[in-house]
Amino acid sequence: NETTRYYGSISAKGGSAGGNGGFAEVSGKQNLGFYGLVDLSAVTGQSGMLLLDPEVLHIVNVGGSLDLALATNNSIAFADGGASESVSVTQINTTGLLTSITLNAGQIDFDNSLSIAMGADNSIAFNADATTAGGGNNSITNAGGNAFDITTSGTGTINFTTAGSGVVDLTNITLNTEQGVVINARGAATLGGVSGTGTGSLSVNAGGAITQGSGSLSIAGASTFGAGTSDITLTAATNNFSSISATGANINVVDTNALTATATASGTLTLDAGGVLSTGGALSGTDVSLVGDGGISLGHNVTATGTLGLTSTNNAINQTAGTITATGATTASAGTGNITLSQSTNDFSSLSLSGGAIDVEDANDLTVSSLASGTNQAVSLIAGGTLTL
Repeated sequence: NETTRYYGSISAKGGSAGGNGGFAEVSGKQNLGFYGLVDLSAVTGQSGMLLLDPEVLHIVNVGGSLDLALATNNSIAFADGGASESVSVTQINTTGLLTSITLNAGQIDFDNSLSIAMGADNSIAFNADATTAGGGNNSITNAGGNAFDITTSGTGTINFTTAGSGVVDLTNITLNTEQGVVINARGAATLGGVSGTGTGSLSVNAGGAITQGSGSLSIAGASTFGAGTSDITLTAATNNFSSISATGANINVVDTNALTATATASGTLTLDAGGVLSTGGALSGTDVSLVGDGGISLGHNVTATGTLGLTSTNNAINQTAGTITATGATTASAGTGNITLSQSTNDFSSLSLSGGAIDVEDANDLTVSSLASGTNQAVSLIAGGTLTL
């Protein structure tokens, strides 16, 4: 009922002709010291799963003399040392070469500086649930504050889940995956660096705010963020998303390159791309600011219950489909780029326009408060109601 110290060896391997690795669980109601070996590998099938579930789990670099004894003798006797209620990165990496790992506890604290690296196609999951474990604070945090990596390859994923109001704080932790990172936090989620190569994706759902504490997010696959009634703030200048879908209160996302976005904000929406900013779905918010240094391509509905800002750096702002609805003032600035906002269902309140050729259409009354077009460039303004210049 208090402490488990595991120094043994468990084997549940798939057969040589077929079959998957088995399931093994090592538990400690309050504390768990894990120093043994587990082999859940499979020659032709899928690796098995190791489950560890103490009340409070500390992840540390090594277990001192006990890890040395294990490396030398492949086993550790109970008499070899005292208690250490933790799991070492050394043991995680040794086991993770052969099998996927799930670490369950009421609270998980990273106190290590060494990096975790799983074997090919093996996943690692961190779950904090104080009710189930009988104690802890439901959170997963980098308590030591050290910088380190967690890496999976092939089809291996990295997962974090908290219960209650538990937070996930990965500041100074970099996650590397070819498949995916999934974070389900009942409280706030603070991201470190994430590198998703290949088809690597990122999914973050939180009961509190989603923010960045360190590093950048470089995701080759899709990124999904859900913060309910809380804010999403992902503003590192070196972020590099392929596409994002975000739902929250105030949403602010920066991408150093091109970005395809779908977003629903109950507050302000700010999207800033160093390349072309394109819509992958509808965009909505109170005050909406869309910046695409390489241009803006709108192919879906854009709704601003406040002001709307569209800005590019000498590149086109182009609407190909969808309806733009802006209750407040709209400013479109494209430098020398053309501005084409010509869907017949658009509904602007007032417009300030600056660009090359300009083509704007409004289904109702339209007030153009200022207009600056390029030399000898065409200007077309169409209003379904009264046009006021």
